[in-house]
Amino acid sequence: MTLEVPETLEEALAAIQALQKKAETAESERAKLKATNQGLLKDLKKKKTIDSFLKVAGIELTDDLDEEKIAERIAGLRKKEEAQTENEQIEEQQTSKQQTPSDAMTEAMKAQFASLRKELTDLRKTNEQLESERNQEREKRRESKLERFVTDELSKAECRRPSHLYKLMKENFRLLDDESTVVFGSEDDPVSLRDAVTKLRDDEEFAVYFAGSGATGSGMTTTRAAATTYSNNPFNKDTVNATKAAELLQKDPDKAKRLMNEARLAGKLDPVLGRAVQSM
Repeated sequence: MTLEVPETLEEALAAIQALQKKAETAESERAKLKATNQGLLKDLKKKKTIDSFLKVAGIELTDDLDEEKIAERIAGLRKKEEAQTENEQIEEQQTSKQQTPSDAMTEAMKAQFASLRKELTDLRKTNEQLESERNQEREKRRESKLERFVTDELSKAECRRPSHLYKLMKENFRLLDDESTVVFGSEDDPVSLRDAVTKLRDDEEFAVYFAGSGATGSGMTTTRAAATTYSNNPFNKDTVNATKAAELLQKDPDKAKRLMNEARLAGKLDPVLGRAVQSM
């Protein structure tokens, strides 16, 4: 039988305690054997079948073999059998001790691994949530900067309702990665913020948002004296264009109505087109 050398101090102490216990057990067994020897001596004196008993036990009687020696040999046989049984028990106990820590360690490692895996999962979820929150905060900050830059530039251009115009054209403005530059238009052909505001101010569709356009609307107070005309207004009698006016009335009646109002406020509405529209 090969015994494994203990790997740790705890295992060594456990092995020493086991050996001490075995020694105590052996001492107790020796005392029992001694008492048994004495009993055998008494029994051998009383039994007449000693010869057959000894033959069965494999003890050959000789002239120098007295009762005490016979008893010792019988006790020796018994001790040998008990020692063999004890060794088998010791081997079983050692095997059990070797297996039990291993099984316990395996279960402990499994539990620790499960705990670490849960902590890792929780940490990953926390990181994802924090990253999402950071991205949301970053987008809010960028949107706030974009709106501030655009509305400031619109205000410099005397836009009456910069926030309203920004919301209408928000999708066309972009804040670059440096978070200080705003461009307008497609990625292939963008223009600067200042150029974009200039174009919006000069565009007849958005001119009503700027001072001097002569347009009226919610939050806009305009007088006839403040009204201005535009060179491309087809309803203006100075630049009348019946073909374009008819096209606007068909495709974009709201824009046509606005341009008519602008021309009327400026006192420049073409009378022929005015009567034609009223009769429609």
